[in-house]
Amino acid sequence: MIEKIYGMADFAAAGILLFGGLQAPAILLYMCALVLGLKGMMSFVPVPIYMPSVLMCGTDIVAAALLIFSGAGLIKAIIILILFFKAIPGLVFMLFGK
Repeated sequence: MIEKIYGMADFAAAGILLFGGLQAPAILLYMCALVLGLKGMMSFVPVPIYMPSVLMCGTDIVAAALLIFSGAGLIKAIIILILFFKAIPGLVFMLFGK
């Protein structure tokens, strides 16, 4: 159940990054949206794609930072909280060892 929520948050964040009218470099927006889309797809369908933890957590943090400057309202705040909630533990584990 929690994977589905994370997947929907990834898809929503990718959609806001692509269609939210953000003023950021296009390559950054497209790469974040691509990784978020792949992560969202992996939440619904078991696809054998390997993604390092730094890529997954780093994308969540960069996407949340970019979403702060979009104009999506309450949905934006919920998505930012979900992205930070799932990125922080993986980042801490990656930095401190296991």
